[in-house]
Order: sequence, then C-alpha cells, then structure tokens
Amino acid sequence: MKRLFFYFIILSVLFFARPALAAVFSFDALSNQVRVGNEFAIDLMLDTEMKEINAVEAKVLFPADVLELKEISDGNSLINIWAQKPEFSKDASEQVGVVSLAGVIPGGYNGYLGKRKIISLIFQAKNNGASSVLITEAKALINDGLGTAAPVTSTNWQFSISADAPAVGNALIKDQERPEDFIIHLSKDANIFNGQWFVVFATQDKKSGVDHYEVAEDKTNVGVEYNKLNWHRAGSPYLLSDQSLGNFVYVKAVDNRGNERVAMLSSAPIKKGYKIYLFWGIIGLSLIWLLLRRKIWRKQQN
Repeated sequence: MKRLFFYFIILSVLFFARPALAAVFSFDALSNQVRVGNEFAIDLMLDTEMKEINAVEAKVLFPADVLELKEISDGNSLINIWAQKPEFSKDASEQVGVVSLAGVIPGGYNGYLGKRKIISLIFQAKNNGASSVLITEAKALINDGLGTAAPVTSTNWQFSISADAPAVGNALIKDQERPEDFIIHLSKDANIFNGQWFVVFATQDKKSGVDHYEVAEDKTNVGVEYNKLNWHRAGSPYLLSDQSLGNFVYVKAVDNRGNERVAMLSSAPIKKGYKIYLFWGIIGLSLIWLLLRRKIWRKQQN
C-alpha cells in the first residue's frame, strides 16, 4: 500500500505539474508558401504566458538574397515607447538582413489578451528558395520594479518561395488616418538636460505606425497654418531652445504613410503664472511684515 501511495503521488505531480512560464516570441503569417515577386507580411508576436512584462528587446534576421524588406510597421503595437525604434541594417557579409528593436510597456502587460503584435515586417519575395526568419538576442523584463529578466523562448518562421505558390494581394498597409491625438508635457528635472526645461511627447498610429516626430518653436500662435513653422526632426524628450518659456511649442507626428497630427503647447502662460505667483507672494510677505510691525509698535506704545 505504501508503494502504491508513493507511485500515486509521483504520477499526480507529473500529471498536474505546469511548465515554467516564459515570454514567447514567435511569428504570425498567412502562409509559409510565397510566390516569387509577391509582397507579404509577417508579424513578430509576444506571448507573456501570464507573466507581467514591461520591456522587450530582440533582433530579427532574414536572408537578404531571397527576401527584400519593404517596410517595418509598429501600428497597433503592444509597445508604447521605443527605446530603440525598429531599424533595418545588414550584417558584415551583406547576406543577412537585421531588424533591431527595444521597447517599453508602461505598467506592464500580463497576457490577459493573449499574444500581441510587436511589429509587422513587409517583405517581397525575390528568388526561389527555402529558408527561415530568425529571432535572436530576445529579452524580456518582468514588471517587478527590479528589472528581473524573464525566461524567454522563441520560434522561428520557416518559408519557401516558388513560382507555383498561391498569389497573395499587396501586403503594404493602407492608411489614410492620422496618428492619434496626443499631449505635449513640459517638464524640468535636475537629472535631465542639466535641469533645463524640456518637453515629452508620444502617440500611436493604429495602422502603419509612427515614422517620426518634428518639432517647431515660435513666438506666435500660428493656428493651423503649420506650413509657416520651421520644422525639424526630433525625439522625445526634447530640450527647448527658449529656456525663458516665451515660445509656443509644436510637435508633429508623421506616420509611415505621411499622415500628420500636430499638437501645440503654450509655455508662455506657465511663465506668466510664475510671475503672478511671485507678485502675490511678494504682496503677501509685505502684508505680513506690515502687520508684524504694527503689532510691535502697539506693544511698544503700551
């Protein structure tokens, strides 16, 4: 009986044991058979398996002799803030394409909606052949305030290209919608830009993704006549050129289809507000000083 009980315990542990949870990187695609000349999309996905993850990093490798990367889209991505916006390069041999990325998920994501998209890659099939798109150097951090690394696994994507494969439609993302509304935040921190004034901004584009931001500072409010402004590309955080806070600050978000969304911040009222507080502060201190003087005078008279 003791032996049977022991075996029962062992079998129960083996039956009910759950595998260690890990952040799983993988690809989603409509098919792994592609016709020569066709454009197609594959999505880099993340399944947190109920771990709460707040940062990811990875590289995607693909054979540059058979695939041409046409576009990288972060539209509707799980990632809210890019520490390294997805960018394309080639290795030293020029035979391997590399897409590098690193992003942050403020507040974390615990997988309650299942696996989520990180980026979409739009390729064109150049030549016949069979190969793989690989995930390397994948990392994920647990949202525990300590930057603890989560266990990571990844699944590569196997594909074949031939003239006989089924034809697919144009995979390039159609997007006529502007990026989402956003707010420019004015801030100052002793540890950033040596304590000087700067602005922070971010938005998303649900379809093609945000390509870049542009910033302009001007003494006047130009309304919606944004073509009058002197725009230049910039990132967030952005150090203000006018530290006296006398300018209107404009930020333009441009998606991968050229659609634009502009936000404006008037820092002048903040400066004005400081002056008002300073004025009333001086008045208040003066009244307190006069009252104290009067009180002292009365005591002296008595």
